[in-house]
Amino acid sequence: MAKSIKFKNNVYLDSQGIVHNQELLSVILEKTKVIYVSGWNGILVKLPNASLYKMMMIKIIGNGYGGNPIDTIIQGYHYEAIGYFINCKQHNNSGSLPQCKFMIIDGVIGLWIPTPGIYSSLVVEAYESIPSNSKLDITLTGLTAEPSGGSKTSCSMV
Repeated sequence: MAKSIKFKNNVYLDSQGIVHNQELLSVILEKTKVIYVSGWNGILVKLPNASLYKMMMIKIIGNGYGGNPIDTIIQGYHYEAIGYFINCKQHNNSGSLPQCKFMIIDGVIGLWIPTPGIYSSLVVEAYESIPSNSKLDITLTGLTAEPSGGSKTSCSMV
């Protein structure tokens, strides 16, 4: 039997990390998106409520099906005053996610993630930086070709 650990505001996590507060669980899952990749050349992540003057961090984890697990962190900052993205970096902790690109598409910030392999499952989360450190709403779309967005900037691999 799992031993429960109590945190403040009656939020419980058991020893396996399972959340025992349905309201909190729904908030956590609401802005986390999962996509299964098969037959696409990449995934477009749209960040409709991202601010143009805050650093963003996108976390991507997943299964490589025949390769290594995927664990990547990407950061970027759209500096509207100069009209393009700066400080775009990508770090692959595990797996080999190809170089991603920030862009403006349909009037919102987007991130193009080339497909890491024939089959993979990816979990994508996005956050804005201080002061809010808030989780961003995202949409994921599988595409057969890289979209043509404005201010396109490739992330430096670090």
